[in-house]
Amino acid sequence: MEKASRMKENWRSFQPYMKAKPLTVHTLINHTHYASTMLDSGCLTYALVSAQFARKAKLQCINLHTPKTLQGVEGTGIIQQACQFTYDIEGYTRTGWGYVVENTHLGYDILFGRSWFNKHQVTIAPAKK
Repeated sequence: MEKASRMKENWRSFQPYMKAKPLTVHTLINHTHYASTMLDSGCLTYALVSAQFARKAKLQCINLHTPKTLQGVEGTGIIQQACQFTYDIEGYTRTGWGYVVENTHLGYDILFGRSWFNKHQVTIAPAKK
């Protein structure tokens, strides 16, 4: 019984760490539109762009010759388009591509994923103790 009591206490003290605020950045797209952007190292593509934002920002899109399957927390989706855009994050300006995601609840205009981290050698450093 004492072990279960310790585990419950450990759980109570650990619970605040189970959900964190997202890592977000202010991003200017094509020198005209600001995008709510999340950096998501768990997303295994360069970028995902909400279809609503792609239309609003008038991003240039292409139809994919072969649609891609996207597996995510919310289930599986089919990606049929990619779009190219220039982005500026605090003076760091680059051009990239993102898959256009229809009918989703991304919660953000753009998600930069693991491939973006790798291409631009972005790292997240833990606090030193």
